[in-house]
Amino acid sequence: MVTKVAQKNQTKNYTIRVRVKFQAYDHFVLDKVVLEVAKAIKNSGSEMAGPIPLPSIKKRFDALKSPFVYKNHWSQYEMITHQRFIDVFDPNPNTLNTLQKLDIPSGVKVDIKMVS
Repeated sequence: MVTKVAQKNQTKNYTIRVRVKFQAYDHFVLDKVVLEVAKAIKNSGSEMAGPIPLPSIKKRFDALKSPFVYKNHWSQYEMITHQRFIDVFDPNPNTLNTLQKLDIPSGVKVDIKMVS
């Protein structure tokens, strides 16, 4: 009899794994695109894991607002990049064609990588 602990350690061995990584400044648009891609992957018949959120990248900038008179007046700006990824296990050709034909809005960066 196999215990629950042993069942957790048994994982499937996938020969090919495709990682689809998304980046965007607006997390509402990003979530919408990720759900659309996840639905397309499920409809094509492949197994997937995700969408998995990654930590956001925050870039902060300080700019001197008044360079001539008031040297102590600074403006602070912040740019946040939100990230998500989906792993597709053993994708079939239909899945890859579906991923390439999806209409992705501008402002969302998509990276597709083969991971072994």
